[in-house]
Amino acid sequence: MTNPVADDAFVTRWKWRRDNASIPSLGGAVTVKLSSRHAADKIILAELGAIHHLLCVAEVQGANRLGNGLSIEVSCGAIKKAVAKGALKKDDAGRTDKLHVAQFSQFLATKYFEASISVVAPSRQEFDEPRIIQNYESELDIPPMAFIPSEAGNIVVSRHALNRFVERFAAADQIKAGMALSEVPDHKWTRAWRILETIIPQSKRIDIPGTEWQRIVRKYGEDTLAIHHPDSMNVFIVKREWFGLVMVTALRDSEYNRIVPKLPKYAGGRLIHQVT
Repeated sequence: MTNPVADDAFVTRWKWRRDNASIPSLGGAVTVKLSSRHAADKIILAELGAIHHLLCVAEVQGANRLGNGLSIEVSCGAIKKAVAKGALKKDDAGRTDKLHVAQFSQFLATKYFEASISVVAPSRQEFDEPRIIQNYESELDIPPMAFIPSEAGNIVVSRHALNRFVERFAAADQIKAGMALSEVPDHKWTRAWRILETIIPQSKRIDIPGTEWQRIVRKYGEDTLAIHHPDSMNVFIVKREWFGLVMVTALRDSEYNRIVPKLPKYAGGRLIHQVT
Protein backbone atom coordinates (compact mmCIF):
# COMPACT_ATOMS: atom_id res chain seq x y z
CA MET A 1 0.00 0.00 0.00
CA THR A 2 1.34 3.42 -1.00
CA ASN A 3 0.40 6.72 0.59
CA PRO A 4 1.63 10.31 0.17
CA VAL A 5 3.58 11.90 3.02
CA ALA A 6 4.53 15.16 1.22
CA ASP A 7 4.03 16.78 -2.18
CA ASP A 8 6.55 14.54 -3.93
CA ALA A 9 7.23 11.89 -1.27
CA PHE A 10 5.39 8.61 -0.79
CA VAL A 11 5.66 5.64 1.54
CA THR A 12 5.05 2.08 0.38
CA ARG A 13 4.60 -0.55 3.07
CA TRP A 14 5.96 -3.93 2.02
CA LYS A 15 6.48 -7.48 3.22
CA TRP A 16 8.25 -10.54 1.86
CA ARG A 17 7.15 -14.11 2.47
CA ARG A 18 8.96 -17.26 1.42
CA ASP A 19 6.82 -20.14 0.19
CA ASN A 20 3.60 -18.78 1.70
CA ALA A 21 5.04 -18.67 5.22
CA SER A 22 2.55 -17.52 7.85
CA ILE A 23 4.89 -14.79 9.11
CA PRO A 24 6.75 -12.50 6.66
CA SER A 25 10.50 -12.94 6.90
CA LEU A 26 11.11 -9.30 5.91
CA GLY A 27 9.07 -6.12 5.78
CA GLY A 28 9.00 -2.42 6.38
CA ALA A 29 8.57 0.75 4.36
CA VAL A 30 10.11 2.34 1.29
CA THR A 31 10.04 6.13 1.11
CA VAL A 32 10.17 7.30 -2.49
CA LYS A 33 10.83 10.92 -3.45
CA LEU A 34 9.91 11.84 -7.03
CA SER A 35 11.56 14.72 -8.85
CA SER A 36 9.40 17.56 -10.14
CA ARG A 37 9.58 16.18 -13.69
CA HIS A 38 7.09 13.47 -12.65
CA ALA A 39 3.78 15.30 -12.27
CA ALA A 40 1.13 12.72 -13.22
CA ASP A 41 0.07 9.47 -11.52
CA LYS A 42 2.52 10.01 -8.70
CA ILE A 43 1.24 7.21 -6.46
CA ILE A 44 1.55 4.70 -9.31
CA LEU A 45 5.09 5.84 -10.13
CA ALA A 46 6.09 5.85 -6.46
CA GLU A 47 4.83 2.29 -5.96
CA LEU A 48 6.74 1.15 -9.04
CA GLY A 49 9.82 2.94 -7.70
CA ALA A 50 9.45 1.13 -4.39
CA ILE A 51 9.09 -2.27 -6.08
CA HIS A 52 12.16 -1.53 -8.21
CA HIS A 53 14.19 -0.63 -5.13
CA LEU A 54 13.16 -3.82 -3.35
CA LEU A 55 13.89 -6.10 -6.32
CA CYS A 56 16.81 -4.44 -8.14
CA VAL A 57 18.65 -2.56 -5.38
CA ALA A 58 17.94 -4.27 -2.04
CA GLU A 59 17.24 -7.65 -3.73
CA VAL A 60 14.98 -8.76 -0.89
CA GLN A 61 13.95 -11.78 -3.00
CA GLY A 62 17.57 -12.96 -3.28
CA ALA A 63 20.47 -12.02 -5.53
CA ASN A 64 20.43 -12.85 -9.24
CA ARG A 65 16.78 -13.88 -9.23
CA LEU A 66 14.36 -13.18 -12.08
CA GLY A 67 10.56 -13.32 -12.28
CA ASN A 68 9.99 -17.08 -12.36
CA GLY A 69 8.29 -18.19 -9.14
CA LEU A 70 7.87 -14.59 -8.00
CA SER A 71 4.46 -13.23 -6.94
CA ILE A 72 4.01 -9.50 -6.44
CA GLU A 73 0.96 -7.89 -4.87
CA VAL A 74 0.33 -4.26 -5.79
CA SER A 75 -2.29 -1.72 -4.77
CA CYS A 76 -2.45 0.10 -8.12
CA GLY A 77 -4.35 -1.67 -10.88
CA ALA A 78 -2.50 0.40 -13.51
CA ILE A 79 0.67 -1.54 -12.70
CA LYS A 80 -0.91 -4.87 -13.60
CA LYS A 81 -2.30 -3.40 -16.82
CA ALA A 82 1.11 -2.03 -17.82
CA VAL A 83 2.71 -5.48 -17.64
CA ALA A 84 -0.17 -7.64 -18.93
CA LYS A 85 1.73 -10.53 -20.52
CA GLY A 86 -0.62 -11.19 -23.43
CA ALA A 87 -0.51 -7.55 -24.51
CA LEU A 88 3.26 -7.36 -24.01
CA LYS A 89 3.74 -10.34 -26.31
CA LYS A 90 1.33 -8.99 -28.91
CA ASP A 91 2.36 -5.34 -29.23
CA ASP A 92 5.17 -4.72 -26.67
CA ALA A 93 3.05 -2.16 -24.82
CA GLY A 94 0.99 -3.86 -22.13
CA ARG A 95 -2.46 -2.36 -21.65
CA THR A 96 -1.48 1.21 -20.81
CA ASP A 97 -1.38 4.27 -23.03
CA LYS A 98 0.58 6.28 -20.46
CA LEU A 99 4.22 6.56 -21.50
CA HIS A 100 5.45 7.45 -18.00
CA VAL A 101 3.78 4.38 -16.46
CA ALA A 102 5.21 2.19 -19.24
CA GLN A 103 8.70 3.59 -18.60
CA PHE A 104 8.51 3.10 -14.84
CA SER A 105 7.26 -0.48 -15.27
CA GLN A 106 9.91 -1.41 -17.85
CA PHE A 107 11.88 -3.55 -15.37
CA LEU A 108 8.79 -5.64 -14.57
CA ALA A 109 7.95 -6.08 -18.26
CA THR A 110 11.44 -7.34 -19.13
CA LYS A 111 13.73 -8.66 -16.38
CA TYR A 112 10.80 -9.84 -14.25
CA PHE A 113 8.49 -10.73 -17.14
CA GLU A 114 7.50 -14.07 -15.64
CA ALA A 115 6.47 -12.64 -12.26
CA SER A 116 2.82 -12.94 -11.29
CA ILE A 117 1.25 -9.52 -10.59
CA SER A 118 -1.98 -9.27 -8.62
CA VAL A 119 -3.93 -6.30 -7.27
CA VAL A 120 -4.95 -6.30 -3.61
CA ALA A 121 -7.26 -3.58 -2.31
CA PRO A 122 -5.87 -1.68 0.71
CA SER A 123 -8.78 -2.90 2.83
CA ARG A 124 -7.74 -6.51 2.18
CA GLN A 125 -4.02 -6.10 2.74
CA GLU A 126 -2.58 -7.76 5.80
CA PHE A 127 0.49 -6.38 7.49
CA ASP A 128 1.65 -9.05 9.89
CA GLU A 129 4.71 -8.03 11.86
CA PRO A 130 7.75 -9.32 9.92
CA ARG A 131 10.61 -11.14 11.58
CA ILE A 132 13.04 -8.46 10.35
CA ILE A 133 12.13 -4.83 9.63
CA GLN A 134 14.04 -3.07 6.86
CA ASN A 135 13.22 0.47 5.77
CA TYR A 136 14.59 2.08 2.61
CA GLU A 137 14.68 5.45 0.89
CA SER A 138 14.83 6.12 -2.85
CA GLU A 139 15.00 9.33 -4.88
CA LEU A 140 13.87 9.11 -8.49
CA ASP A 141 14.68 11.55 -11.24
CA ILE A 142 14.90 9.15 -14.18
CA PRO A 143 12.63 6.09 -14.50
CA PRO A 144 13.80 3.05 -12.51
CA MET A 145 15.34 0.56 -14.91
CA ALA A 146 16.88 -2.90 -15.03
CA PHE A 147 20.04 -2.82 -17.11
CA ILE A 148 22.79 -5.11 -18.38
CA PRO A 149 26.41 -3.87 -18.48
CA SER A 150 28.18 -3.69 -21.83
CA GLU A 151 31.29 -2.27 -23.46
CA ALA A 152 29.24 0.78 -24.45
CA GLY A 153 27.76 1.28 -20.95
CA ASN A 154 24.75 0.03 -19.02
CA ILE A 155 21.99 -0.99 -21.45
CA VAL A 156 18.25 -1.08 -20.77
CA VAL A 157 16.48 -3.77 -22.79
CA SER A 158 13.24 -2.44 -24.27
CA ARG A 159 10.08 -4.52 -24.42
CA HIS A 160 10.33 -4.60 -28.21
CA ALA A 161 13.97 -5.73 -28.20
CA LEU A 162 13.27 -8.53 -25.72
CA ASN A 163 10.34 -9.73 -27.83
CA ARG A 164 12.50 -9.72 -30.96
CA PHE A 165 15.25 -11.66 -29.14
CA VAL A 166 12.73 -14.25 -27.96
CA GLU A 167 11.32 -14.51 -31.48
CA ARG A 168 14.66 -14.70 -33.31
CA PHE A 169 16.78 -16.59 -30.79
CA ALA A 170 15.34 -17.91 -27.51
CA ALA A 171 12.18 -19.39 -29.11
CA ALA A 172 13.32 -19.50 -32.73
CA ASP A 173 12.47 -23.20 -33.14
CA GLN A 174 8.88 -22.70 -31.97
CA ILE A 175 8.43 -19.64 -34.19
CA LYS A 176 9.81 -21.48 -37.23
CA ALA A 177 7.40 -24.33 -36.48
CA GLY A 178 4.51 -21.88 -36.85
CA MET A 179 3.87 -20.84 -33.24
CA ALA A 180 2.77 -17.23 -32.77
CA LEU A 181 4.78 -15.14 -30.32
CA SER A 182 1.67 -14.77 -28.15
CA GLU A 183 1.61 -18.57 -27.77
CA VAL A 184 5.25 -18.91 -26.68
CA PRO A 185 5.52 -19.94 -22.99
CA ASP A 186 6.43 -17.17 -20.53
CA HIS A 187 9.60 -18.94 -19.41
CA LYS A 188 11.20 -18.15 -22.78
CA TRP A 189 11.35 -14.48 -21.74
CA THR A 190 13.22 -15.47 -18.58
CA ARG A 191 15.58 -17.61 -20.65
CA ALA A 192 16.09 -14.72 -23.06
CA TRP A 193 17.09 -12.36 -20.25
CA ARG A 194 19.54 -14.92 -18.87
CA ILE A 195 21.15 -15.29 -22.28
CA LEU A 196 21.37 -11.52 -22.72
CA GLU A 197 23.02 -11.21 -19.30
CA THR A 198 25.77 -13.47 -20.67
CA ILE A 199 26.28 -12.24 -24.22
CA ILE A 200 25.75 -8.47 -23.96
CA PRO A 201 28.84 -7.98 -21.73
CA GLN A 202 30.82 -10.01 -24.29
CA SER A 203 29.56 -8.02 -27.29
CA LYS A 204 31.70 -5.47 -29.09
CA ARG A 205 30.72 -2.20 -30.68
CA ILE A 206 30.84 -2.32 -34.48
CA ASP A 207 30.50 0.06 -37.40
CA ILE A 208 27.86 -1.00 -39.88
CA PRO A 209 28.70 0.29 -43.36
CA GLY A 210 26.66 1.68 -46.20
CA THR A 211 22.98 1.57 -46.93
CA GLU A 212 22.17 -0.86 -44.12
CA TRP A 213 23.30 1.66 -41.49
CA GLN A 214 21.38 4.42 -43.26
CA ARG A 215 18.26 2.28 -43.02
CA ILE A 216 18.80 1.76 -39.28
CA VAL A 217 19.40 5.48 -38.71
CA ARG A 218 16.25 6.41 -40.63
CA LYS A 219 14.26 4.11 -38.37
CA TYR A 220 15.87 4.76 -34.98
CA GLY A 221 17.62 8.13 -35.29
CA GLU A 222 21.15 9.48 -35.52
CA ASP A 223 22.16 8.82 -31.91
CA THR A 224 22.30 5.07 -32.45
CA LEU A 225 25.03 2.46 -32.17
CA ALA A 226 25.38 -1.27 -32.76
CA ILE A 227 27.04 -4.02 -30.74
CA HIS A 228 27.75 -7.52 -32.03
CA HIS A 229 28.15 -10.94 -30.40
CA PRO A 230 29.93 -13.09 -33.02
CA ASP A 231 29.43 -16.51 -31.42
CA SER A 232 25.63 -16.18 -31.32
CA MET A 233 25.49 -14.00 -34.48
CA ASN A 234 23.35 -11.41 -32.70
CA VAL A 235 23.45 -7.71 -33.50
CA PHE A 236 21.90 -5.33 -30.96
CA ILE A 237 20.83 -1.85 -32.02
CA VAL A 238 21.16 0.61 -29.12
CA LYS A 239 19.82 4.16 -28.93
CA ARG A 240 20.76 6.97 -26.55
CA GLU A 241 17.67 8.23 -24.73
CA TRP A 242 17.49 11.04 -22.19
CA PHE A 243 17.76 8.51 -19.36
CA GLY A 244 20.50 6.29 -20.86
CA LEU A 245 21.22 3.59 -23.43
CA VAL A 246 18.27 1.51 -24.64
CA MET A 247 18.41 -1.61 -26.81
CA VAL A 248 15.70 -0.97 -29.39
CA THR A 249 15.92 -4.23 -31.33
CA ALA A 250 17.86 -7.45 -31.76
CA LEU A 251 18.83 -8.82 -35.18
CA ARG A 252 20.42 -12.07 -36.34
CA ASP A 253 23.47 -11.70 -38.54
CA SER A 254 22.61 -15.00 -40.20
CA GLU A 255 19.39 -13.46 -41.50
CA TYR A 256 20.68 -9.95 -42.19
CA ASN A 257 24.17 -10.75 -43.44
CA ARG A 258 24.67 -7.21 -44.71
CA ILE A 259 24.89 -5.89 -41.16
CA VAL A 260 28.30 -7.06 -39.99
CA PRO A 261 31.36 -6.69 -42.23
CA LYS A 262 32.75 -10.18 -42.90
CA LEU A 263 36.32 -10.78 -41.78
CA PRO A 264 38.64 -12.41 -44.33
CA LYS A 265 39.34 -16.12 -43.96
CA TYR A 266 42.80 -17.66 -44.19
CA ALA A 267 42.98 -20.54 -46.66
CA GLY A 268 45.63 -21.87 -49.01
CA GLY A 269 48.28 -19.57 -47.61
CA ARG A 270 46.35 -16.37 -48.30
CA LEU A 271 43.51 -14.23 -47.02
CA ILE A 272 40.21 -14.64 -48.82
CA HIS A 273 37.87 -11.66 -48.52
CA GLN A 274 34.21 -12.63 -48.38
CA VAL A 275 31.68 -10.73 -50.46
CA THR A 276 28.28 -9.98 -48.89
